[in-house]
Amino acid sequence: MNAKKAVNTETAWLRRVETKVRGFCADYSVTFAVGSRERAASFEIGCLHMLVKNYEDALFGSVSVQNLNKDNEFRYLTSPSGNPENFSWFKFTIKDEAFEIRQQVRIKSHWHADVAFCPDIVVLRPNTKIEDPKYPEYAGGKRRFFHVLSNQVVSAHECKSLPPFPELLVSFIGMFGAAHEWYNPRLDTDYLSEDGIHPAPCLYVGGDTMGMQQRMAKGLETTFPVNIVSGLHFGKFRMSRKADNNDYTIRYLADSLIEENLTK
Repeated sequence: MNAKKAVNTETAWLRRVETKVRGFCADYSVTFAVGSRERAASFEIGCLHMLVKNYEDALFGSVSVQNLNKDNEFRYLTSPSGNPENFSWFKFTIKDEAFEIRQQVRIKSHWHADVAFCPDIVVLRPNTKIEDPKYPEYAGGKRRFFHVLSNQVVSAHECKSLPPFPELLVSFIGMFGAAHEWYNPRLDTDYLSEDGIHPAPCLYVGGDTMGMQQRMAKGLETTFPVNIVSGLHFGKFRMSRKADNNDYTIRYLADSLIEENLTK
């Protein structure tokens, strides 16, 4: 792709994000508080709204906005250094259970207590507690280490405004394994269901998959309960249960998997 075409497609993406955010603000009677960091993170914000729209369209429950500031502004968290409790988030209520859709919440992995990282978007189980200890090794003990445990994670999603090169695809699988305690490749588990509520963990990619990259993406989707959503700079902006126009047909987690975790 030449540089001019890349700029044009990214500009088109930005326009679609702005339209989507304005529509969201009108629907929920809130204000969009945007700064330089949010503009730089517009790809992530666009992916967040794709995910929220999917939950809205599912008709299984209701989506509401939480933690607006005193000026009724929705504040996006687009940096891992922020305190999640100071930013806005979405609540998805189904069967009296309130799941949380948040940005930039650090996950401490079940792999090891010292393995922790911050995905772009995370869906959390109801009543998840955000831990906030201070560690001498983190910021000299001056800042709190905000995090949740991986057994509280329904799905973690990553957003990359990049081409889907092989190392990016493989690194997402590493993040997937570290973030989801419910995934165990040694067990014969039905991880996916056509009737599921929660989208399986997604890698959102700006560039499109072609040739061997496309085959690799499909191979990973066949092997793991994940979605690789690519080509977002080229007009695709909606996830769907059935293919329609430029929609992405994505896969969903089995409700039995989530319900089992809720009882733990």
